[in-house]
Amino acid sequence: MQPLRFILLPFICALMQACQPATSNKEKPEISFNRDIRPILTEHCTGCHGGVSKQAGVSFVYQKEAYGRGHSGRLTIKPGDPAGSELIARIETQDENLRMPYNAPPLAKEKIAKLRQWIREGAKWETHWAFKAPQKPPLPLAVAQQLNPIDQFVQQRLKSNAFSISPRADKYRQLRRLSLDLTGLPPSLDEIRQFIHDNSDDAYEKQVDRLLASEQFGERWAAMWLDLARYADSQGYTRDEYRASWPYRDWVIKAFNQNMPYNDFITKQLAGDLLDDKSVDDLIATSFHRQTPINSEGGTDDEEFRVIAVMDRVATSWRAINGITMECVQCHSHPYDPIEHDEYYKSYAFFNTSLDADYRSDAPHLMLPKETQLRQTAFELQMKMQTIRDTTINTTHQLSKQTGDWLKLAIVSASHDQKTALEDLIAKTEQQIKNLDPQKQKPRLNHAKYALKRYQQTLQSLLENQYKPEKLHIKNDELHHTDDFAQKTQISLDSEKVPPDQVIGAITAIKLTALPVNAQKAIHTPEFAVSIDDIEIYKHHANGTLEKLQIKDYFTLHGEALDEQLKRLAKNANIDAAGGLFSHRLFAPLSTVAVLHTPLRLKPDDNLKIVLKQYQLRNLNEGMPSELQRFKVEITADEIWHHYADSEERTNLIAEYQTLSQKLADISSIALPVMLEQDPYNQRGTALFSRGNFLAKQGPLLKPHTPALLPPMPVQSKANRLTLAKWFFRDDQPLTARVAVNHFWQQLFGRGLVDTIGDFGSAGELPSHPKLLDWLAVTFQQDYQWDIKKLLKLMVMSETYRQTSASHAEQANLDPQNRLLSRANTRRLSAEMVRDQALFVSGLLTQKLAGEPVMPPQPQGIWGRKGRIIRDWQEAQGENRYRRAIYTFIKRAYIYPSFLTFDMETREISHGKRIQTNTPLQALVTLNDPVYVEASEALGKLIAQDYVSSNQLDEALKNAFLRVTSQPPTSQALTQLKQTFANIQSESDQQTAFNQISALLLNLDAALTR
Repeated sequence: MQPLRFILLPFICALMQACQPATSNKEKPEISFNRDIRPILTEHCTGCHGGVSKQAGVSFVYQKEAYGRGHSGRLTIKPGDPAGSELIARIETQDENLRMPYNAPPLAKEKIAKLRQWIREGAKWETHWAFKAPQKPPLPLAVAQQLNPIDQFVQQRLKSNAFSISPRADKYRQLRRLSLDLTGLPPSLDEIRQFIHDNSDDAYEKQVDRLLASEQFGERWAAMWLDLARYADSQGYTRDEYRASWPYRDWVIKAFNQNMPYNDFITKQLAGDLLDDKSVDDLIATSFHRQTPINSEGGTDDEEFRVIAVMDRVATSWRAINGITMECVQCHSHPYDPIEHDEYYKSYAFFNTSLDADYRSDAPHLMLPKETQLRQTAFELQMKMQTIRDTTINTTHQLSKQTGDWLKLAIVSASHDQKTALEDLIAKTEQQIKNLDPQKQKPRLNHAKYALKRYQQTLQSLLENQYKPEKLHIKNDELHHTDDFAQKTQISLDSEKVPPDQVIGAITAIKLTALPVNAQKAIHTPEFAVSIDDIEIYKHHANGTLEKLQIKDYFTLHGEALDEQLKRLAKNANIDAAGGLFSHRLFAPLSTVAVLHTPLRLKPDDNLKIVLKQYQLRNLNEGMPSELQRFKVEITADEIWHHYADSEERTNLIAEYQTLSQKLADISSIALPVMLEQDPYNQRGTALFSRGNFLAKQGPLLKPHTPALLPPMPVQSKANRLTLAKWFFRDDQPLTARVAVNHFWQQLFGRGLVDTIGDFGSAGELPSHPKLLDWLAVTFQQDYQWDIKKLLKLMVMSETYRQTSASHAEQANLDPQNRLLSRANTRRLSAEMVRDQALFVSGLLTQKLAGEPVMPPQPQGIWGRKGRIIRDWQEAQGENRYRRAIYTFIKRAYIYPSFLTFDMETREISHGKRIQTNTPLQALVTLNDPVYVEASEALGKLIAQDYVSSNQLDEALKNAFLRVTSQPPTSQALTQLKQTFANIQSESDQQTAFNQISALLLNLDAALTR
């Protein structure tokens, strides 16, 4: 049995770091693997002996391998026997060719001593602290129980280091800090005076409750989340086109204001589209993972950038929600944590079946009316349309399975004819030009004229070169042509003639299928797009004549084509174009069933001729042509297709779809990118990427799953994003609550209890207060039921939060980074707060909630590349000129310059922490940027009004100082302000002097910090 002191030690002295008093040599504490040994191995060893590289057969990531034998044949770690451990022999040897770490300075004696002591004590291995479910520790018994629990843990840690908590900041500074932290805005003059004169015991708590209930609360905390969500109003990459993302931003603000429980907040964003009773807000929430950039530049590979987007979703989900650097496992096993390479792609599989695919259109979308009162109507229309699509695809697949006698029709010859295709395109384009209105449809008209000219030039070239149709290859009774051929062409397929002694009768339906060249590979590495614009089917009579068959109905078996097919069938204008035979990428057989108007009989020497018009009318691939390479034809005499095509159910579904579609089109809406799943019959597979190369996959298909080091997922038939979202909030999930608490703590205290916000793994920082972190995590999860405002109130009510930021020399020397929390941290305001404060104190700020992004003043000539929808920065006027910073238009390629100067992230990827800088450019912004110039002029007018009403310069300047810094000026500061005012006024007019005083105040350190 261990001595009592060793039983108590893990909670009393966990993670004592550099600021701890040195331990006496007479009483060496037991070595902790997580606290003392893992950091040494991570820093010095796992780079060569970890998850990526296991040189000499040695790895320190997994216990079994660390205790095993390397290439030397000796045990790397022999518990209880340092002398028998190869690890000790290698770090202590004087032979530089054998000493570890290799080609690096020798380990410090203190670190070697720790390793020796640890092995001598039995080399007890520990699971990394963050991968064990938090247990709620008891509150410290030695500290007064009436204290806020946060203070109890902090004061216990301070006391063990001979520190004490600092006294409270004065009431002015408390209110400023609280107001900025909870709402992102400073307190008004009235709010300051009310608080200062409120001497009740609960005066501060009343301010906390007021600010938590404020609408500005949601705007402030949304700014934090939008960094994690990589929110922007543009698509990213070179073109960086406009994206209507702002309803998602408004959803985040609303969620914080309504105090949505954190588990619902995350679940809706990860999988709102998969909820049984989803609402319009649930679908808006899924735009969280549609904030990934898309590349609409011509000639780019959509599949490559789709894969990049999926990888971004994996990285963002794990880092933002669980603090795991899963992106480190894309190319190999994790260097520091026990996460295997294939486990990354099991996580990837959760997100790999989403419907988006780097489309130029940025689809799929939720059509969202700008008039909020119409949103529910539009949502219901879209849900009804989705129900019809689901019903149609399910019915089509059921009919296809019930058709037991699909007979493959042998294709015996194939060719393509570019000349005929161009002649057809020229005729159609000429007709299109006649029908277009030159005034209302000028862009389409110009495009059609340009296309017509190109068609005519190409046709002329073919005629001059005496073009003839070209043969295509046949293999196994199918088209199988993998060589390049013309982009815009007609492909003709001729089936085998009916033998003289046979008759094929009562053909009711013909199944046309585009096949991947390599079906086994295509499921995880899709082949290029297929896009057939028109389909014509002919009966080729024995006498040589062609009879075009009348198609009654088409049934695509691929969900991507359903919307277009149903709309074309409803119009009933061009049944040949309703085939639905197209796919952005071919990862599985792509089939459509043509139901004949009248059953067909084929007599001896008759055959079928199928003409596929591949005209590239759909821009599926950023200008890159679609290619049909493999194709087969099947027939059936089963009556079920004919019966269903004739049924009232089918007729009504098509008619209803058209009605719903028209009603939706009549509502003016924006297209918000959202997450939706592929239909269940056509979903991508996931395989491991060899060394992270999306073109080189290996091994079997992988099912969605979570890493083995974490609690297992429940066994069920289908794992998807909703499964994952629910798994994140299991009671025994070790990271979700810890990471959430750490995000909120960082926003209030300046740094997290774990300083590496997005890395809770072995390479991350150890928590400064591990027991406090676990107590908060369990309390947030179990006691508070994920109530965010309740958690924040607990934090801001603590003495730890309310203490002064003033420090004395001893504190600064022993704990320069304030890890022990013996004082408050002074921090510069965020980019958004700097701007919002200037507008607020000058009386300019428009406190209108939600809405489209705005373009406030910025220096000229910032946007280097023009967009299509929004070409230039259109400087806002009226109230939109002075809206809060969170509503400013975010174009990824050209971030609003003052935000960038004040360290806002560019939003290409998720960020949990902004790295603060201090540069002269920041002063130039607050002195010269148009926003701050206007703010100083408006504030100058307020000071002048105060001066006129009071006729006392001292009073006007005091109010101005209080308004900007939330604290009264010292007598010295007031004297300096008066002298400065006098100096300026001696050279200019009074209003200019007040304006200059305003600019001075807005640039004070006290104004730019909290």
